[in-house]
Amino acid sequence: TNPESFFPVFILDKWHSNKKNVGSIRFRFILESLQDLDRNLKKQGCSCGLLIFEGEPEELLPTLWKELKISTLTFDDSEENEPHSRQVDEVVKDLAKKEGVEVICTACHYLHSPESYSKLLNG
Repeated sequence: TNPESFFPVFILDKWHSNKKNVGSIRFRFILESLQDLDRNLKKQGCSCGLLIFEGEPEELLPTLWKELKISTLTFDDSEENEPHSRQVDEVVKDLAKKEGVEVICTACHYLHSPESYSKLLNG
């Protein structure tokens, strides 16, 4: 599909912004990566850059869907994500479906998921 509008969003939730959970070095890496992504999106012509919010995705996203008239949500759905993230992802998927928002999930950082190889090898 060719979207009329594109809104790249990152929500820094309480779990990921707690240095006890992610460590100070990893937290700094996350922030630097978000800044870099924002700069690169702007260079590519995305005028709004990366929209960064602080809060809980399951609370913020339904409001954003309505205010920005979002029809499709895409995100990384890797089995390597932390258990906390995977739980939140499932809640967000359910909320999106209830709001009529299409959900497209992909594992973004590898060609095939390790789980798919495991299934193939184990029959």
